[in-house]
Amino acid sequence: MNFNFYFPEYKWNDSNWMNFRKEVMQDKKRVPLNIYEIDLASWRTRYGKTNKYGDSFLNYRELSGDIISYIKEMGYTHIAILAKNYRYELFSTPDSRFGTSEDFMFFVDELHKGGIGVIIDLITFRKPVSEIPQDIETLTEEDIFNVPDEKLFYEFEKLSLHWIENYHIDGIRCETDCLVGCEYEAANIFSRLNSVILKKHYDILTVAMLTDESRASYAENCGFSMVQNSRAAHGLFEYGGCDPYFRRHHHSKAVLDDYDISESFIIPVTHSDVSFGRKSLLDKMYGVYEDKFACYRALMCHVTALPGKKMMFMGGEFGQFREWDPGNQLDWFILDYDIHRKLKNFVADINDFYLKTPELCGDFKWINKSDADRNVISYVRKDCNGEVICVMNFSGVDLGNYYVYVEKSGTYDIVLNSDESYYGGSGVFCMSSVHTDTDINGGHYLSLNLAKLSGMFLRREDFGAKAVID
Repeated sequence: MNFNFYFPEYKWNDSNWMNFRKEVMQDKKRVPLNIYEIDLASWRTRYGKTNKYGDSFLNYRELSGDIISYIKEMGYTHIAILAKNYRYELFSTPDSRFGTSEDFMFFVDELHKGGIGVIIDLITFRKPVSEIPQDIETLTEEDIFNVPDEKLFYEFEKLSLHWIENYHIDGIRCETDCLVGCEYEAANIFSRLNSVILKKHYDILTVAMLTDESRASYAENCGFSMVQNSRAAHGLFEYGGCDPYFRRHHHSKAVLDDYDISESFIIPVTHSDVSFGRKSLLDKMYGVYEDKFACYRALMCHVTALPGKKMMFMGGEFGQFREWDPGNQLDWFILDYDIHRKLKNFVADINDFYLKTPELCGDFKWINKSDADRNVISYVRKDCNGEVICVMNFSGVDLGNYYVYVEKSGTYDIVLNSDESYYGGSGVFCMSSVHTDTDINGGHYLSLNLAKLSGMFLRREDFGAKAVID
């Protein structure tokens, strides 16, 4: 299986992006990464027609303008392009459904000029060693790189560097779950590959895709710069789907007791989470129509403030109710409904807040993770710029005069509240600021009015925030 790479001559115009990437990616853990996973075949189609017959694809050049303006509007830093059927041959050359190699270069170039990075899925391990042909020349498409050996390592290395150096790709994702029977060999390939890539291109993202938490240390030991941990995200979704009356019994999922959360993790919403009978992200939430939106906004506050980079699959940002259908474009018409427009406004604002608040990539400390009976979670994110107090009320009732203890006295501005009427909330308990009180022991606390199913961020008035990515 030898890749015969072809790529045309192309004059790149993304030097500003490439220099910016080298500068900001020196410390990946301190950089806000907000990834939009996108299927180019069904994000938008020609005239909104179905793609089930393969005749309504927009090409790379047509897609680039709309994607750039939308990604910048919504506050994402990267797109992760979903592969067709996970078949590796689509990654030795660009997907011909959307144009030529030169068209794809233009697509990447335009996104880079717009300040947007591009990540692709590169490889999937599928079968145990015992089921794989021993002769590399007889490997089929269905095997998809299952026998890690010297020949295959060099082919994989060539392929990775081909995409990085010839197509200016900013990151690659590798599925590392399906390694039954070949863990040692795969670990050898992944470790060497990451060593080669990151030695030559330290500013590239290499992402391990996991659904099994036990493999997180495995992926980190293999040298991946990021670990996409779907299992942790699934726990949060399950919590959001619980009846608030019973959430006390599932509190550990909300505070991620079973997970070692860090800034080297990605908390993802992926295509597999919103298809095959699993419901859309909004529809996973518990409650009647309005409560689903409120719970969604509160959960997004929590996900945004937790340690780890962020990933959203397309459509989730405006609350598509229907599961993802790869044969048809997203339900853009749903934005004719006021509550979906307001949800989109909320996602754009919280994404912007994440990108411009370096504290959210800093240190993490619980204020109170044990209030399971009232379904309230509070913690602080801080760095040298200051601190942000994060409070989520996942209960089904409003809570008045709820005490949140803080280290310093003063006036705290409420810099974002998911219950604002502008976002579709009730707007009843929305305040601009609150001053600390002092208890008999000298402790400082904020007395907050928390709307049901809401999240809020607060910052002490003398703390400023510096934008990291504009």
